[in-house]
Amino acid sequence: MPINGLALAKFISVDSTGQQAVNTFHIVDETQSSPPDLSHLQGLANDLWSDFHTPYQALLTPGQTLTTCQVSQVRDPTVAPPEPLLEAQAVGNIVGIRTVTGNPSPRPVCALLQFRTPVTSRSFRGHMFLPPALSQASYNGDLFAGGSEAYWQAALTLQALFTNGTATGGTRWGGTTLANYFLCVYSRKIELTHGTSVALVTTVTLSNKVRWLRSRARGTT
Repeated sequence: MPINGLALAKFISVDSTGQQAVNTFHIVDETQSSPPDLSHLQGLANDLWSDFHTPYQALLTPGQTLTTCQVSQVRDPTVAPPEPLLEAQAVGNIVGIRTVTGNPSPRPVCALLQFRTPVTSRSFRGHMFLPPALSQASYNGDLFAGGSEAYWQAALTLQALFTNGTATGGTRWGGTTLANYFLCVYSRKIELTHGTSVALVTTVTLSNKVRWLRSRARGTT
């Protein structure tokens, strides 16, 4: 059985080689006493696309395309047998607009968003590897260039937008459905112990350290 009020969201982008970058995060409406149904999931997908597609377009280059926002139910691992999950999606297929200057960089080079909650357990710390920088001008040694550099500025915009979904954010996400949801970290490990498995995110940080996501070099997400 799916978990009440909890949804898994994914923004999927792809480059000209077919390499995907999938950004995954959880959102929750703790007032709900049932799992989100298909209509609810579609509303979330539409609202997330409306809020996020322009900032993502600014992060991506013309060789990359933001294809889809998928939102699905989250399975309760303590319930057997597992039931099929419902999923909805908003499809846009919009091409990136960020200009790459200088020499290209490897696909694994990317920025990292970190999701912090008030819970001290490592099970309630989340993160997200953003789509690749694809430009050596985006960083200097081990650190991103910062300032007005296009990749860094686009990443900062996404950081601010994810912050809007936190329990402490000054501005809420838009949309009829999404406005009732908060960014959270879900722990399947804790769920298996029948403990409280969801913690609301209070802080979203953008690391200035260059990250290397090796799976993108292997042609996976």
